[in-house]
Amino acid sequence: MPGRWLIKMNKTTFSILALTLLSLSLVYASGVASPYYGGHPLTMAVGESKIVNLNLQNMVGTDDVTFKAVVKQGSEIASLSKDTYLVNAGTYDTMAPLRITIPGDAIPGTIYSVVVEFKTVSTATGGGVAMGTGMDTSFDVVVAEKEAKKFPATVLVIVIIVILAIIAWILLRRKTKRN
Repeated sequence: MPGRWLIKMNKTTFSILALTLLSLSLVYASGVASPYYGGHPLTMAVGESKIVNLNLQNMVGTDDVTFKAVVKQGSEIASLSKDTYLVNAGTYDTMAPLRITIPGDAIPGTIYSVVVEFKTVSTATGGGVAMGTGMDTSFDVVVAEKEAKKFPATVLVIVIIVILAIIAWILLRRKTKRN
């Protein structure tokens, strides 16, 4: 009865192949990128505030994806202006602005860890089970010494030129008075 075994194996192989093909539609090719990551932290001074743009992408497929964003760690210094972001199909430039604010009483050398989670949100209204994907982006924020305000070099050059011009004018005036 080797024929029955072969037919049974073909049915099993066909079933596995069919399930694999059907599950491919559940794959998302979306992602989130950050200009800061492990080994490349954000360095900020005490009391400083900055916007870090997290880049949301949806490069494969024809369906738009909606992400729900949550600051999972570092909420004492990080906040999002909104919590949902629509990322159109075929795009890679949807920005999620993350505001980082270092408190005025922060101690230089402190390292804050920031983790932002993005989960896909189902837009279906059928009441079925919705499967979604999630991804995190994380980076460290290092508190640095507050930098002293630097005097711009161009202003310094202009001041020196003005002082030299005044000295030259005074010397020329004295010389003309002597003659």
